[in-house]
Amino acid sequence: AAYYLGNALASKFRFKEALDAWSIAGQFDSKNAVAHRNFARALAQVEGKRDEAATAVERAIALAPDDHHLYVEFDQLLAGMKQTERRIKLLEGAPEKARARPALLQSLAAAYVDAGRFADAIRLLEQNTFTSGEGEGDALSIYRRAQLALAKQQQQGGRHVEAAAAFIKATEFPRNFGVGR
Repeated sequence: AAYYLGNALASKFRFKEALDAWSIAGQFDSKNAVAHRNFARALAQVEGKRDEAATAVERAIALAPDDHHLYVEFDQLLAGMKQTERRIKLLEGAPEKARARPALLQSLAAAYVDAGRFADAIRLLEQNTFTSGEGEGDALSIYRRAQLALAKQQQQGGRHVEAAAAFIKATEFPRNFGVGR
């Protein structure tokens, strides 16, 4: 009941009360991964509670390790906390079933870019298929950021031919990104 009450309160933008309800739900139903996830999402909105939110997401992941959504949401929380290496460790360590999901791979590619691992990001994006909805360009944006950063890095290292190739690749639309071209 506390879990459903938290959902109802959150739908009415009564987040503090929802947070309290989800906390109770997590105590009474410790195996409810969604209650822990909702609790974490609410905590992440409270100033100074991000570490506690991270702990709650980790509990949710322990309960539902194959749910790729939990990893993607945790990645977003860690990105906001500027914990890039922790993001990479989380996403690389996800179970195979979760790592097979394009959303998780896209998050990992973004973490690689943030860590300056541009070649790793490009390789990951080029070796997997991504489907974008209308107007959506997240994978393409990450791909272009990685290509441009790699090009600048090569340019600064005096590898102008490689830099030119990377600049050109940044202007192209990868075939494995679907029909978004």
